Amino acid sequence: MPPGTVLRTILNEAAMSDPAYTYTSGCVLSPNGLGGLVTCIDGLYEDTSERMYWMLYENPKHMRLASIDDFQPQNGSIITFKYQKM
Repeated sequence: MPPGTVLRTILNEAAMSDPAYTYTSGCVLSPNGLGGLVTCIDGLYEDTSERMYWMLYENPKHMRLASIDDFQPQNGSIITFKYQKM
């Protein structure tokens, strides 16, 4: 991906290259306007009643509180999503 590519574009490319991979997102207010947070990966949805959410991590222990529409991973970054209680 070219520098400056936002995470949503990367996730969409991953979904197009492997039909087994799916995700959904919901809108939140971010510093740059409305943005998306991942709400489901491969059929496992966030559970607000249990406070379980998909959290974005970079390299792999740095949690990023960023919209997938704003976050631009650096070349060589390892991006993971962890389903965890918040």
